[in-house]
Amino acid sequence: MNLSERYVVHWIDVFGGRFSETLGYGKRVGNEIDFIFEYPDGPFRTNFIWNATRGPMALADDAENTSGQWTTLPNLTLSQTERD
Repeated sequence: MNLSERYVVHWIDVFGGRFSETLGYGKRVGNEIDFIFEYPDGPFRTNFIWNATRGPMALADDAENTSGQWTTLPNLTLSQTERD
């Protein structure tokens, strides 16, 4: 049984090891999981949104600026491709 009832995500990307040290924590509400990453230079939020009718998952990213305002970054849509 999952006692914390939260998801954990670990990004591994091209921005270097320092950024990959921070884990994101989120809770599922309906078809969405909103992850918060507490980076040293400010919070970052990624929202996973599953579209049950079309199938692909969208990622909506926001970063908090030094004024405490959230800035929306370009969104991504993930989809499956078939291989031969």
